[in-house]
Amino acid sequence: MVLIGLGKRPLLTTFTIVTTTMSVVVPDKPDAPENLTVKKCTESSVTLTWDVPPSDGGAPITRYVVERREPSKRAWMAAGHAPADRLELTVDGLVEGQAYSFRVAAENSCGVGEYAEMQKPVSPRSQFGKLVASSRDILSFVRDIILHHSI
Repeated sequence: MVLIGLGKRPLLTTFTIVTTTMSVVVPDKPDAPENLTVKKCTESSVTLTWDVPPSDGGAPITRYVVERREPSKRAWMAAGHAPADRLELTVDGLVEGQAYSFRVAAENSCGVGEYAEMQKPVSPRSQFGKLVASSRDILSFVRDIILHHSI
């Protein structure tokens, strides 16, 4: 209350103060995806899978970014992208027997978040292994079967 006096009559004025509370959500980059694992391995490819991050940072995830690195190198290279609704990516063009490290990150409108990295490198390899018998050994084996099992 404020009293303003002019002459003999005081003027009485009342002020009202209004307050309000607002919540503002400021989006951030997403957390790292979880449970990065190898689903399948061939002689020239590795299929990776992962789970969604605990937090999308307050903005929808737009895609996942996958990178690879040979253990002898320091720099990571782009290996591919997966859409937000796909928690899997096959990385092709790898060299059989060469070790590779992989990592994956979620991306939203604020940018690429933290990476989840595999604990151990992976080496692409055939599911069936390599043929180790010579043609001479195979012919000898077939001959023995024919000789000992013929009617």
